[in-house]
Amino acid sequence: MVDVFISYSRANQDKVRILAKRVTALGYNIWWDDALPPHKSYSEVITEKIGEAKAAIVVWSESAGKSEWVRAEADVARNQKKLIQTSFEDDILPPMPFNQIQVASLADWDGETDHHGWQKVQASLLDLCGPPAKKTAEDKRPIGGIPDEPPPGAERAPIVRPDTIPQAPVPPQPDYPLIEKDNGNSMAVKAIIGVAILIAIAMAIIFWPSGDDVDDIISDDPSGEEQDLARFGRDAVINARDGWTNVRSGPNTSDAVITRVVDGEIFKTYEQSGNWWEVKLLDGRTGYMNRNLITLLDDQSDAGGEVEGTEQQEIRDPVLDGLRFASPRVIIPDSNSRTITNMEINDLDALELRLARNEIFARKGYIFKNQQLRNWFEQFDWYAPTRENVTLNDVELGNVDRLKIAEENVAE
Repeated sequence: MVDVFISYSRANQDKVRILAKRVTALGYNIWWDDALPPHKSYSEVITEKIGEAKAAIVVWSESAGKSEWVRAEADVARNQKKLIQTSFEDDILPPMPFNQIQVASLADWDGETDHHGWQKVQASLLDLCGPPAKKTAEDKRPIGGIPDEPPPGAERAPIVRPDTIPQAPVPPQPDYPLIEKDNGNSMAVKAIIGVAILIAIAMAIIFWPSGDDVDDIISDDPSGEEQDLARFGRDAVINARDGWTNVRSGPNTSDAVITRVVDGEIFKTYEQSGNWWEVKLLDGRTGYMNRNLITLLDDQSDAGGEVEGTEQQEIRDPVLDGLRFASPRVIIPDSNSRTITNMEINDLDALELRLARNEIFARKGYIFKNQQLRNWFEQFDWYAPTRENVTLNDVELGNVDRLKIAEENVAE
């Protein structure tokens, strides 16, 4: 059982090893990718271990902020309410939306137990994991390549060679075979057992079903687990423009969000009718996702999307194709300072909803990766693309969520 999952960038591995040892010393079982088994895929194990852990420590640094895997692991932990954020570098702000959550600074920490940042991490572990359970000998094995070390001042147990251990004297053995004495009671018991075995064999021969009857006894109906595997037989990923999408408890935007799936995260599904497809995540949970955001992996070409003899073109958003006929205007000029009403949202079409949501990011100077959006906002004097990561306030975050839900409703 994993208590604590640790997410980090390889560039910080040496210092993360100190963090891992300190968490282990508290009595918690940890997992980090040094313990990745060679027969399983990375994404499968990561999803399984984060779901199993009670807490997930994410170590932010400049390289971690650029890592898609660290951001994806942090997002899964945040959605499951188990995220603990630390930083190994000064003046490092986590990418959005993680910059809205407190970060414990370990920039000048070298493993001291009285360090302020480390004490904050300890408090969070106690809150999420509870007091560590008393470990058995099996639990005290090194995890993730961390060697066990004796506590300061303790002496290692001396190594004793087998040939130096005193041996107990061996009694002399007779040079003739020993014959066990038997008595009447023992012989009677053996006779009864022998008769019982013969009776059982005779009954089996008499009453064993014919070949036709065997088919009635041996069922070829698959178990529930086998049926589940057969049903969710297609690997898939998302193709969401924002890099993530919600998984809901039912086939409707009004149903509760149970988690999020990010770019590159593989899940299972099958061919279905309608705009909402049932999906199964690698941690075993099932839910529903908008069909338009699902890409079946076995539908992609072996060439990775490129066709021989043609030049690979940028994938265009059909909704944004309408920009060619739109006059430059701002949809909701003050969406960064007040809550948008449902009445305003209900009057907008799919293109206007998309522009209204991205206006919030454009005002922050966000550099759009989508060329269509970039061309649209460059028409406005107030747009100054200077940042790859921006920070939104509570009002802006709420408006982004409202507009996103409205877009999903229009897509239905």
